[in-house]
Parts: sequence; C-alpha cells; structure tokens
Amino acid sequence: MVGLGAMGSATMWRLASRGASVVGFERFEPGHEFGSSHGATRIFRAAYFEDTRYVPLLLAALGWWRRLEQESARELLLQVGGLMIGPPDGPLISGSLESVREHRLPHRILDGAAMAASYPQHKLAAGDVAILDELAGVLLPEPTIAACVALAKDRGAAVHTGAAVQRIQPGSTHVDIAVGAGTVRVRHAVVCAGPWVPDLITIPGCELEIERQVLTWFKSPTPESFAPSRFPAFVRELADGTIGFGIPDMGDGLIKVGIHHGDGEIVHPDSMDRSVQPRDYETTESFAADYIDGLLPAVAKATACLYTNSPDSHFVVGQIPGVPNVTIVSPCSGHGFKFAPLIGEIAADLALKGGTDYAIEMFSPNRFALSAASNRLGTFEGG
Repeated sequence: MVGLGAMGSATMWRLASRGASVVGFERFEPGHEFGSSHGATRIFRAAYFEDTRYVPLLLAALGWWRRLEQESARELLLQVGGLMIGPPDGPLISGSLESVREHRLPHRILDGAAMAASYPQHKLAAGDVAILDELAGVLLPEPTIAACVALAKDRGAAVHTGAAVQRIQPGSTHVDIAVGAGTVRVRHAVVCAGPWVPDLITIPGCELEIERQVLTWFKSPTPESFAPSRFPAFVRELADGTIGFGIPDMGDGLIKVGIHHGDGEIVHPDSMDRSVQPRDYETTESFAADYIDGLLPAVAKATACLYTNSPDSHFVVGQIPGVPNVTIVSPCSGHGFKFAPLIGEIAADLALKGGTDYAIEMFSPNRFALSAASNRLGTFEGG
C-alpha cells in the first residue's frame, strides 16, 4: 500500500480482512492534513447529479460504511439527510432527479414555500427548488481512517509512517518500492497516494491536476438552528453554475461552508502555500452571506485541502495498461470520500483476483489512452 488516506486505509483494511499479507507506507501519519482526507466532515449523498452510474456503487458503499462501523465500534456516518438546492433546469437538480427516479431513491421535492417552512436558513432565489435526499448524511474522515488502520493492524497489516515512497518500479512478477534508504519488494502494489500519484506513476493519456482548495467554517449566534436535525448537509447550485455546499454543526459550534472547485490554484503538494489568507475565502464568505441566514459574517476557521482531478472528473481505479501488478486508486476529483470503504473492497478484488464484480468500467485508467487513440483515428478524412 502506498498512501494511507481514505482510499489507502480502506484498501488495507479490506486486504488484511481477506487474509492478505499487507504492508502500508504513509509519508506522514494516517489522518494528516496535508492531502485530501481531512477536514472533520464530508457529505454522503445518493442523489448523485454527476452521473447515475455512481448510484449503485453508492448504495453498495452504504453497506460497507455500516460494516466498517460495526467492526470498529465507531459511528462514522450520520444519516441526517441532505438537500440539493438550485434552479430546476440546472445540472444539480435535473441530475439528482434523474438519479432518484432511475434508482427509486427515497426523497422529497420541496418548493420555495416548503423550504421556508422547514429550512428557513436557506435564502432561495426565485424559482429555486430542493430535493431532500433521505439517504444522505455526514461522514467523519479522520475517525474513518483511524478505524481502517486499527482494524488492518489488528489483522496483521504492517504500517510504516514517516515513510515517503520515492519510486515504484514494476517487474514481471513483482514491484520494487523505493522508500527511505531501502527498497521493499512486493507481489502487487496498490497506489493510493492522492496528490502525489503523478510523482510515482504515469497514466497513459492522462494528466492529473492537483488543485488547492480552502475549507472554511463559520459560527452562528443561534447554533441550535444549525444542528443536524434542523440544517441537513446541502449542495447548492447558483444561477451562474457555481456549486456551494455546507455541513451542519456536528457539536463543535462550527458550520462548514465551501465552494466546490472554488478559486482553485493548480499546485504541487510539496511546494504549495499551506497558509490561508482572507483572499482565499472571499468567495465563500460572499456565498454564505448571500444564501445562508443566521451565520456570523467572518470565517471562524480555515485550512487548505487538495483535489486530485482527472481530465473527465471521474475516478481512476484499476490496473495501468501493461502493468498488471500495480493497481492505481484515488484520483477522485473532489467527490470520492463517500465511496472509500467500497473502493477499498474493489481495490482488494483487483489486487487479489485481477478483477471485480462491481461496475467500474468508467473508472478504467485505460480510457484516456483509448480516447486519445480514437481522437487520432477520427482526424482521418481519406476515402
């Protein structure tokens, strides 16, 4: 295992649970704040506007979240519901409706009057509607990683922290992993290095972008108005296409609000500016002031985070063409955490069996090379 963030720790849990001999390398400590798997909370949602093909995977992931909770005796997913809010003809609402109808997901459609009665914290624009996703909720990332690592270690996995991998060298029957001053030889490598993936492995036809994001939290003079029972997690589309999101006060007096892909700068994780300045969250402060009633205007807390974006914003999960003993996992484009325990099981399938019964064709690393080849063929105009 290379990287023990959300996907790496979940994969290590599933591999160790299936009796595999596993060794995991993490350049910092599991649950660190230098990558993509921190920030106290994440949203789980089933009304997936991005693509209806994700929904069966989300329903499977829900079962794996409950299994992880049971095995670790920790509460990691609080299903408090989630709101999708926006213009009815926008991608968020139309895509979410397609998902809930195609897969018969439990939901409610709320017009402006219903929103004002039930969720008055939201300031809706004229014509906006909302979908209440009854399966949605809030995930706890740091406890999730801790649970996966602890279970994996209990089942025999070896974990090396402060161990930055410098190079991955596949052979015909093995993979050499250069870490520290030495080299470790394994039968199969699972690369879950998030923003460090481009430093370690090349995906033909695919250039990953590492996007700096800033997470922000606000306070309220009436924190009870932002308790999970009164203020579910939400995703909101504005008229200009901006996507904002928010997560309720989970007991610390802070309400998380952010802009998805907002003002993101393309960076390298080792050289990026990790300090946060007021200019980093001006857009988020404006969004909070304009569309949420009851928050204090100033950001109370902020930290930097990273998205690892693929060219089409879909995940990259599978074997690199011609390299069957390396599985790549985790360029998740800012929407992957909710799938973590399922992706762990899928990665374990790929490492142990070379395939999986889960429908992950759209995540194939080979799709970029095939697309490039198709585009080249498509330029031929001869007879």
